[in-house]
Amino acid sequence: MANEFKVRNGLIITGSMNVSESIYAPNLAPESNPAYYITWRQSDGRFEVSPAGAAGNVNAIGCWDYAGYATTPTTGEFTIRGNGASILDSNVVIIEFNKADNTSIDQSVFFNNIGVGSVLTLITSGIAVKYTVKGFSLSGNVYVFQVTYLSGGPSATLSVGTEACLTLTAVTAGGNNSTGTSGTSGGGAGTFSSTNCITYAMDNNFSDVNANSQTAIFNVSPGWATPFGSISSNTVGMYASQTPLAGGSGGATVFFGITNGATVGNPKLFELSYLNLKTTFLINVALGTSPGGSNLGTTGGTIYLNMQYISGDSGYTIPTGVSFTLCAI
Repeated sequence: MANEFKVRNGLIITGSMNVSESIYAPNLAPESNPAYYITWRQSDGRFEVSPAGAAGNVNAIGCWDYAGYATTPTTGEFTIRGNGASILDSNVVIIEFNKADNTSIDQSVFFNNIGVGSVLTLITSGIAVKYTVKGFSLSGNVYVFQVTYLSGGPSATLSVGTEACLTLTAVTAGGNNSTGTSGTSGGGAGTFSSTNCITYAMDNNFSDVNANSQTAIFNVSPGWATPFGSISSNTVGMYASQTPLAGGSGGATVFFGITNGATVGNPKLFELSYLNLKTTFLINVALGTSPGGSNLGTTGGTIYLNMQYISGDSGYTIPTGVSFTLCAI
């Protein structure tokens, strides 16, 4: 009996147009590469045939099941980070995928060719949401993408096990994401990483920012005052953990002080992204006294950054626990 089928998430997956050839085999192994999908429409009882593509999405690369908010994804899973909610919306700043999709296909080749500026589209329950890639890294079998919301929705609420399919709406030429011994080349040998972005969660207390807190607070002139997430033309500094939520390979001091050259006397431009808000700052590593009175830089596993507002959105507040991203520009 050739080209048999299985039923998965309400879809009949088969490699044969002749359903009668395969309808009586209920114990088949999952089909990992079907030629097309046959979907039964409950409204009128008809079957519809769609071209190959994950979960009936013609251009989908693959599908993953939601692991839960900020939960490390295992085989076939993905997760998000943002404001603590399991919602695909403008709050999402990190999307993580296990390298294997939920049909156990290794998608590493696809992920290794995604570069900064690529547009990822997640589709779930008929809702498509687009994100622009700002940075990326590989942690074990998990691809971590720092993103900003681009368009789509309305917001898609996720539950553990909810399936979302990924399409690539636009890709940066060459990938520009695989760092090897001779430099940077898309999809080649080396370590999948981007050093141009770093992501933190917003904190609300000096004493809570430490070497492993993955958090940061902002200083608004004329002095430190709550709310510590205030972003405006008066924002003059950031006190942060050496260990970010994502990005910043080598820690915050390496990221700001070496990778991007934002040392004292040699500041660099960075774009702060939160929701659809973007603010450009001139940033350099500071020397002097931290909010707690210790030396700045690497003391206690924290770092202080001098910030000078240049342009962009102003007069907003990043809530406690919500993530934001800084990218070199």
